[in-house]
Amino acid sequence: MSSKNGNASQSEVITPSAEEKRLEARRTRYLVRTGYTVDNAAVLLGIRPKQVRRNIRRGNLEAKKVGVPYFISRANMKSFQRARAS
Repeated sequence: MSSKNGNASQSEVITPSAEEKRLEARRTRYLVRTGYTVDNAAVLLGIRPKQVRRNIRRGNLEAKKVGVPYFISRANMKSFQRARAS
């Protein structure tokens, strides 16, 4: 609901526009195509998948959950590898 002056009331829920939803879907498809699964990341990092998931849970490795699996972008993998090396 909007008030007479055009401002949204405090109870109004703001939802993403159709364009924002399309952009998010596009980013997700790109991540799935180019990112790493937990198993892929584990192999590249030389650790067990359980350790990758633990790092995701702790916030050390940024990942996005797409359906059931997590996907990790290349940039986030590089960042995590640099942090581990130092």
